[in-house]
Amino acid sequence: MKRELVITEQLLRQCVELSRRGTVYLVCRLCIGRDHVKFLAHRVARGPSEPWAFLLTNTTEEPRDMPVLQLSGNLRALFTSPLTGELDALDYVKVLGLPVRVFPTVDCRVEASASAVVREVEVLGPEYQPIRESYEVAFIGAGKTGFPGIDQICGRVKQIRVVDFDKVAEENVPFLRGAESWLGRSKVEFIAHAMYGRGSQIVPIAGDATTPQVLEQLKTVDHIFLTCDRVLPRLAITLLAAQYLIPVTNTGVLVERQHDRVVMQGVVETTVPGVGPCFYCSRGLDLRQAWLESMIPEERRMGTSQGVLPEQLPSRPAIGSFSRRISDTAITEFYNLYTAMKARVPRRLDVDDTGGQGYIRADFTWERDPNCPICNPTEGLLGLGDSEPIRGIGKGGVL
Repeated sequence: MKRELVITEQLLRQCVELSRRGTVYLVCRLCIGRDHVKFLAHRVARGPSEPWAFLLTNTTEEPRDMPVLQLSGNLRALFTSPLTGELDALDYVKVLGLPVRVFPTVDCRVEASASAVVREVEVLGPEYQPIRESYEVAFIGAGKTGFPGIDQICGRVKQIRVVDFDKVAEENVPFLRGAESWLGRSKVEFIAHAMYGRGSQIVPIAGDATTPQVLEQLKTVDHIFLTCDRVLPRLAITLLAAQYLIPVTNTGVLVERQHDRVVMQGVVETTVPGVGPCFYCSRGLDLRQAWLESMIPEERRMGTSQGVLPEQLPSRPAIGSFSRRISDTAITEFYNLYTAMKARVPRRLDVDDTGGQGYIRADFTWERDPNCPICNPTEGLLGLGDSEPIRGIGKGGVL
């Protein structure tokens, strides 16, 4: 059972300052999974007005019956387990900022992995060890950008959950190394087979990331990679990420021919809930495309017959080397976010020798919208956890 407190850097600074003036409580929301309990820091209060409130203290006295978070000396956090009702210890405190920091508590023992790559440990630093030992990540999409990303990060995190409802098709084979004999079979099962024995537990989820059933299996992960073609799952994950304080890396690839040249565009964007804008308020989502994808067949037939909708959605051509380059950038941004490594992420990729041109946009310059209906800290979904139902987006679900 992994037990952790997730708090934004801004709220933690507020807690430290207020605790110097007297007794302060940190009110949390719960996220309970099968083998993972998260306390999502929500706000500070002067009294234990709600069931899941940590007493903030700067002393090292043993707590009695009250959950406590010590802010001085060795980090320590005890809580009353929602599963057993007994006093228990947190394993980690995750501070969301730029960068994100994961601190093992004094009751958690993080051992060096026997399979650790020595050169990577030297570069990434000791702060990456808790990531390697405890992190659970999810990939939404197991195709041309998802497979290379999974291949790179496998063995460098504890668990990878792979979500895709498709089966392996002929068009997938050039992008899925070794998938020739898997035609017509589940993509996620192929991924589990291909990554077996690589050091990370692979959890295949054959389903659609817009449904509550699948999203429920993702609420306890530590990071999500969006590597799918569709916009609708991006909207669903944006809602989930705000509700459960999950950082998300979005990738996108567009390859099209314009007259006598090929133009390739790639996007890698990372959001940290409570720290920066979500994909909705940063205008990173094509809501019209999400609306088209959410239509039931009758709606699409009616729109097509009236001439307001195209007869079919455009195809999505791809170039394998460029898709892998986008995956490389996404994994580098993951390392940048959680470790001391600050690699120079390419902002532009030129392919002049082939007569085409392309670029990778990896910066994120939008400011957070204080009135965003998703990541608004007072009226949105930010950090609400299990106190609100998970909002899936099914057919006809986008208004």
